[in-house]
Amino acid sequence: AYDADLCTNIEYKREGIVTVQAVTGQTPAEFAAIYAENQTPADYGKATTTSGGNADANAEFIKIVDGANDVWQIRLK
Repeated sequence: AYDADLCTNIEYKREGIVTVQAVTGQTPAEFAAIYAENQTPADYGKATTTSGGNADANAEFIKIVDGANDVWQIRLK
């Protein structure tokens, strides 16, 4: 899991294929839109399919790569 205390900066990609952790319990459909979770403190920043109150990530789910940890491959548009 990501631990912000171990980092002094964050590098990110603006487009392409990357992996993200999704909100536990969700089963996104292939090519479903992704939103960044902003409603539940324990899930802040995780990928979600829920649009209400969350930030549009301008991305889509591709496939799950680690079901035990809810890690998905996504495409940033």
